[in-house]
Amino acid sequence: MKHVRRMSKGVSAADGITQAHADFALALVNLYIETAGELKKADRQ
Repeated sequence: MKHVRRMSKGVSAADGITQAHADFALALVNLYIETAGELKKADRQ
């Protein structure tokens, strides 16, 4: 039973890391979109 419990903890930790990576990737994408939008505005002026 201890081994199974340890495995489930490892899985939840991996899920937490995956969620953090997803949040970070989403933030990067949003930043890239904002930056690209600002560059396009600058090009038009």
